[in-house]
Amino acid sequence: MKLQIAAGSDGEWVVTLTPTADELGLPQDPAFTDISVEITVTQRDRQIMLDLDAYAAVTTECYHCGEPYTFTINPSLQLRCLRVPNPDRDSGDENLKFIGLMETSIELEQDVRDLLLLELPMRIVCCEQ
Repeated sequence: MKLQIAAGSDGEWVVTLTPTADELGLPQDPAFTDISVEITVTQRDRQIMLDLDAYAAVTTECYHCGEPYTFTINPSLQLRCLRVPNPDRDSGDENLKFIGLMETSIELEQDVRDLLLLELPMRIVCCEQ
């Protein structure tokens, strides 16, 4: 899942992406459907700020009663991308990415997958116990 960006344009804009669970490498159980990610992009000089607001419907079996259960998650994440001459290095910060000076896209597959999976509760139940 790639976000298209312009190499030399400053400003702010909003992009909505609708990846599938297969594209993100999400598991079959729980099943993720209706995935969307709204991204507010703010680009100034060599810095790009990405505010991601994700949404997904999740279906699985209730751990308590075993009945099918569907719920929604709506996690958010802020990423900072810096344009650098040598992007093939680790920033040491999971919320900071280095990209090339003339790069026209940012790979977000792993970030969105982690964002959705980390939002899942440890124990999924359809009622309060």
